[in-house]
Amino acid sequence: MTMIIIGVSVIVLLIIAFVIYKSKDKQITNQQESIPKVDTPKQKDLPSCQYPPFSHARLIEMGLSDEESKEFVQELIPQLLTQISLIQNAIPLSNFKEIERLTHSIKGSATNLGTGGISDLLVEFNTYLKNDENMIDKDIVHIYLEYLIHYTQKLQKEYN
Repeated sequence: MTMIIIGVSVIVLLIIAFVIYKSKDKQITNQQESIPKVDTPKQKDLPSCQYPPFSHARLIEMGLSDEESKEFVQELIPQLLTQISLIQNAIPLSNFKEIERLTHSIKGSATNLGTGGISDLLVEFNTYLKNDENMIDKDIVHIYLEYLIHYTQKLQKEYN
């Protein structure tokens, strides 16, 4: 009989402990629900801008001599530098339509050079700028610009 009383007492204690635990858990849950939720900013999906190395082999395949190919690239470099300067001026104004126009104007010449490096960058940069202006992030535009400067400097080193 003593064992039955002890067993029943243990069961009653377990039920009481469970009820207390659930009651405290509900209080904690209610307290958590009363805390206002703050939207955390989404992590930006930054461009990696990792492209295969540029090669002017396409110009050679199009029938240009090695010398003509080099001359073609050397003529592109000042155009790139001019557009970079204009892009730098347009960013603080958030004039993304103008930046899109500027990147589009040099994208064609760059893609005539072939793929890789500056060509791939300009295609990706220009495509990004075709988004709705409310969707364009100035930080991402800055990143693309920095890579445009980087790839232009690589062309300058290679072709000057």
